[in-house]
Amino acid sequence: MAALAADLGVGPTFEYRMRLALWIGMTALAPLAIYVAYYLLGPSIDNWLGVLTGRDLRRFFEHPIGTGRLRDVVEERVGQCEWSSQHDEYIWASIITCRSARGHYSWELSNLPPRPWLPRGAYVTPMSRDSADLVPEVLPPQLKDRRFIPIGRYAAGIIYDMARPAEARAWLMPFFEKALLKNAGAGGPTTR
Repeated sequence: MAALAADLGVGPTFEYRMRLALWIGMTALAPLAIYVAYYLLGPSIDNWLGVLTGRDLRRFFEHPIGTGRLRDVVEERVGQCEWSSQHDEYIWASIITCRSARGHYSWELSNLPPRPWLPRGAYVTPMSRDSADLVPEVLPPQLKDRRFIPIGRYAAGIIYDMARPAEARAWLMPFFEKALLKNAGAGGPTTR
C-alpha cells in the first residue's frame, strides 16, 4: 500500500483511507456472504451440525395428537423407535424417520405452512402410506380415504389442496390463467 501511495504521489492519509475502505467493504460483505452460503448450503450444514434438525425432532415429539404427543402415539403403535431427522432440500422442513422392528416410517415436519393460505405453525405430513396409516390423525380431517393421498416429496402442499379445494383453487387460479393465456396466444389448447 505504501509503495502504491508513493507511486501516486500521495501521503499516509491516502493509505489510511484505502485500508479503511477495504476493511469496511470486507466487514459489510462478510455477513452477506455467510447468509448466502448458509441459504445455499444450509440443509447440508445443518444436517451435519444438527441445530435445526434437532429442534424439529423435538417439535415432532411434542406435536399434539388428541390428548397425547406424537412420539408417544407412534411408539405405542409400533414399539420402540430409532429416531432421526434431516433436511432434504430446504432448511425450514425436516424429514423425521422412525425405524422400528415393525418397519420404517417417515414424516415431513414443515415450520412454514405448505400453502400460503394456511395459518402459520408446524405441519406434519406422512411421507408414505404406511406412515399415514400408522398416524392418520396428522392428516387433515377432510381426507376420508387415505388410499388416494399423495406421498413423497411435495405431498404436503397437495394434501392440503385436496383437503381444502376452494382455497387451493383460489390460490392456483392466477397461475392457470397465465398458462392458458400463454398457450392461447401461441395457438395451443384452450379450455373452451
